[in-house]
Amino acid sequence: MTTATTTTDNPDAKVEESDVTSWCVIWLDDDASTANNRIQEDHLRSMVNHLEVFQDVESCRKYIKYIQERSKADKLRLIVSGKLGRQIVPSIHKLEEIASIYVYCLDKQSHIQWTKPFFKVKAVIDSFDQLLSEMKADHKNPTKLQDSLIFDSFDKTTAHVNAQFVYFQSLIDCFLRLKYSQEDRKELLDYCKDQYKGDERNEIDDFETNYSPEHAIESYTRPSFFFRDINKAFRTKNFHKIFLFRPYIADIHHQLNQLKEKQSKNPLKVYRAQLLSKSELNHLQRCRGKLISVNSFFSTSLNKTTSQEFNNDSVTQDLERILFEIDGDPKMATTKPFANITDISCFPDESEVLFMLGSIFRLQNNPFDQDGTVWNIRMTLCSEHEHDLKDVLEQLKNEYGIGEIDYRILRKRLVSMRQYDLARQCYTRFLNELSERDAQRVELYEELAQLETQDHGDTSSVEWKRKALAFKEKNPLTCIPITTNTETTSIEEGYSVAGGHGEGENKNQLKYPVGLCIDDDDDDLNIIIADQFNHRIIQCKRGNTDGEVVAGGNGEGNELHQLSSPSDVLIDKQSNSLMICDRGNRRVVQWPRCRGTTDPKVLINDIECRGLAMDNQRNLNVFDTEKHEVRRYDIHLGGKQGVRVAGWNDKGRAINQLNYPTFIFVDRQQNLYVSDSHNDRVMRWNKGATKGVVVPGGEGNGYPGRQLSDPRGIFVDTLDTLYVAEMVNNRLTRWPQEANEGTVIVGGHGEGEKANQFNGPNGLSFDKRGRIYVVDHNNHRIQSFSLIPKIRIDEVWEEKGFTVAGGHGKGDAKNQLRKPWSFCIDDDDQKIIIADQSNDRIIQFKRGNTYGEVVAGGNGKGDRVDQLNIPSDVLIDKQSNSLLICDRGNRRVVRWPRHRGKTDPEILIDEVDCLGLAMDNEGNLYVSDGGRHEVRRYEIHLGDKKGIRVAGGNEKGDDMSQLNYPTCICIDRQQNLYVSDSKNHRVMKWEKGAIEGVVVVGGEDNEYFGIFIDPLGTLYVAELQNDCVTRWPEGAKEGTVIAGGHGEGKEANQFNGPSGLCFDKRGHLYVLDCGNHRVQRFSRKQRGLSLTGLLKETVQVVVRLINNSE
Repeated sequence: MTTATTTTDNPDAKVEESDVTSWCVIWLDDDASTANNRIQEDHLRSMVNHLEVFQDVESCRKYIKYIQERSKADKLRLIVSGKLGRQIVPSIHKLEEIASIYVYCLDKQSHIQWTKPFFKVKAVIDSFDQLLSEMKADHKNPTKLQDSLIFDSFDKTTAHVNAQFVYFQSLIDCFLRLKYSQEDRKELLDYCKDQYKGDERNEIDDFETNYSPEHAIESYTRPSFFFRDINKAFRTKNFHKIFLFRPYIADIHHQLNQLKEKQSKNPLKVYRAQLLSKSELNHLQRCRGKLISVNSFFSTSLNKTTSQEFNNDSVTQDLERILFEIDGDPKMATTKPFANITDISCFPDESEVLFMLGSIFRLQNNPFDQDGTVWNIRMTLCSEHEHDLKDVLEQLKNEYGIGEIDYRILRKRLVSMRQYDLARQCYTRFLNELSERDAQRVELYEELAQLETQDHGDTSSVEWKRKALAFKEKNPLTCIPITTNTETTSIEEGYSVAGGHGEGENKNQLKYPVGLCIDDDDDDLNIIIADQFNHRIIQCKRGNTDGEVVAGGNGEGNELHQLSSPSDVLIDKQSNSLMICDRGNRRVVQWPRCRGTTDPKVLINDIECRGLAMDNQRNLNVFDTEKHEVRRYDIHLGGKQGVRVAGWNDKGRAINQLNYPTFIFVDRQQNLYVSDSHNDRVMRWNKGATKGVVVPGGEGNGYPGRQLSDPRGIFVDTLDTLYVAEMVNNRLTRWPQEANEGTVIVGGHGEGEKANQFNGPNGLSFDKRGRIYVVDHNNHRIQSFSLIPKIRIDEVWEEKGFTVAGGHGKGDAKNQLRKPWSFCIDDDDQKIIIADQSNDRIIQFKRGNTYGEVVAGGNGKGDRVDQLNIPSDVLIDKQSNSLLICDRGNRRVVRWPRHRGKTDPEILIDEVDCLGLAMDNEGNLYVSDGGRHEVRRYEIHLGDKKGIRVAGGNEKGDDMSQLNYPTCICIDRQQNLYVSDSKNHRVMKWEKGAIEGVVVVGGEDNEYFGIFIDPLGTLYVAELQNDCVTRWPEGAKEGTVIAGGHGEGKEANQFNGPSGLCFDKRGHLYVLDCGNHRVQRFSRKQRGLSLTGLLKETVQVVVRLINNSE
């Protein structure tokens, strides 16, 4: 047979390595070099991606072997002449890469007989038109039939399988909720043009010219690169290609939804013919009764006969014929629609019903029966609200919120999947869309540094870290990128980080402070305070309430070196200066942070300024309480007049008016939030708006959750959650976006000076770890509070923990522990502090570092002030920035400074057989005395060394007024005391002021040691003999094992004498595993299922699958 095309006799000729080459044709004919069949070649090239032509059998065989070993090309189609076909077909017929063979010859009858044993020979043909027709049909139908069915199954007992299921559903959810630009669509076409270069075809150009989102399904059904490549991308788990198709996936989804809404809502039955390998069939059989997610677009037919015809046309010896019977109810298709696409398909005779990729089905319990040579498999479309699925998929949505998402979320998803190159593309695109001065650049630079560290190690992250640092030096960062969890509850026991020593002018005192800002770009955290009636700006470093005057402090006055009643302050990083509301002098001044560099200067004059805020373009927003308005000043251009951006028409209650505005906040979109104090509301003025929107408040002065009373300091995090300090209500409330009511997270206990009270809260800020700082105006102090998560009573943690300290055997090296007994967590600095009992030391581990640092003791066993002897407990006193230690062997409680060299260790309490420590929200210390069988409370801030008995003390015994060797203790917010009454094998609760306790855990011969009480009143207990941690909700008669319980041992799910436990502010559980000389962390699962665990499994499982497929 004579043909004409490009010839290739070299078996090492280049094979297209691109993933685009999904339909490669090989033409073997000894007359291929003749030049009279160019028209046939042009026709053939119009329908195939890649064509290789050979004139001898040996070269062709070598080329096929080459593809087997090295190429990423998909299935091969062979066109062979009769003579050469006889020679090559028997030797290559069984190869998996060979999809179909066409014998193209002059004498058809003479070649039919020898081809009969070879089922991959689709036709013996003597007409070129017939050849093209056969290949077009083969392109459509066998692609559907022979390509693997791509699915993941869901089974609660199989974590690594669930990981794949969850990851795919998560990725598709991200794709469907992203907003796409023309640039996103262009990416795929540019990629394909590059990959297809050299092929003489106009398919991509045609697609680029004629494609529209309204015709996405028609484009999908057309036999072109679009259909082939999108399905191949999912079949091979090629996330790079899937990523490129993301806007087109969204288009198909949108069109399916539109069709679904117009079509019948009645259930229907559809069919799909499929060829599966025996192993694939066996896998499906193992999934009886389970859920499966089909991870490609799923084409079916309303016509059972059509599907059977597809199967009948595909006779094969090594594949099983399958006929799927699917029941689909449109009511079940809530997020993954399906629709009849017959009217818009390029193959209307197929009566096609298309299911969205990621559709979830349940295989019926007995779905398999064999009808002759065909397996019938029955399955039913499922809703995402199926019992097995609901929690897991809801959790995914809650992780990223609802509605449209941005590339920030997709970036994080890709990083978690270790798709680093794709994540870099997202970062690059987003950076290109930002202005050079946009504060979001810092967050992106820092995330890119983390990405590079994960991908290539620390050295690769240096460049991004340098960029982040350079940006911080040049640009202001007043819009702090803080995100806080709205499912948190505040730790009520705040502590003073500045002031708190009464009204005064000393450096450890304040006098009616108003505003503040936080500088925590470096390792040191500085709190900068507008100390109003001391006419100064004072700065306090973390852990030191003795401040340094950084502006003013030269008496009240209007000279350049003086201030008069400053009311607010912020940092301008670009000029390394402070911007100050010099309220009494009716001006805004700029004060250099490095003395002697430049003089202070007046930026804005003749303004009754009250509050300041700087946006990410370095524009300064200033309150004018006299004119009841906010003005924006381009200070970097020297602007002194400003533009009004909020408040018009004098004071009032209308939505375009303000009445005595006090504090302001500007978010990243330059929307302005205003504390409209005398209107008892907070207003948001969108950029460019002439009217505001009431966010919370506006319903009159009051205390209920819907009302505000004299709102002052405000802060908005990156989730648009608003925090408000209410001066009259003496509380801090939180208002998630669109919330109708606020939640009190700090204060609300009336006016006062206790650690959980305020007296006129004003300014408000967060540090980058999410810690809150509040100006307690009339108490002349700055209070700091942590936020901890709500731990639900049905919370679940990972079954297996991982070691965060110790775990290298018993010893005294820095990565070892020896019979550790208790510990505490400093979430502010991400440190775990351990009473390393038999090493006579307190050792501290930074998160992620298995080598610790000795922070107390470590100088041998002894009773010197710098020594410890069998320390049994440790806690942090934030107020004094010190550690309080049960120095058990020396029968004393000692205070040890956290910063060495500042002060010496000191003995707080002597002659006490101390075993456990706890501190209440007023700073009182509780000590369990095993010798006297009692617990005493000490007012250590007043130097109290005798204390008051608050539990036990009536000799040892098991009455309700007695204890027997009390060990661990903890205090709740109401100052109720919980005691591990170890020799009585019980845990007791002693209400504040009670003379008898109540048993809350006990009744079995067990030793209870470490205990923890959460804000809901749920008690957590480390059971020494049972080697487990149990949970006891308030009033519970039985506990539930939440960690351990698998017998004594050293595996990740076992303990050997757990003696202490604690939670961090993310709700992760830490357990001190005494006999194994280690601390284990158990990650919190989300909503009863472990996304963290699934993600970790997927990193190992899915990525391995991806790598294998490539």
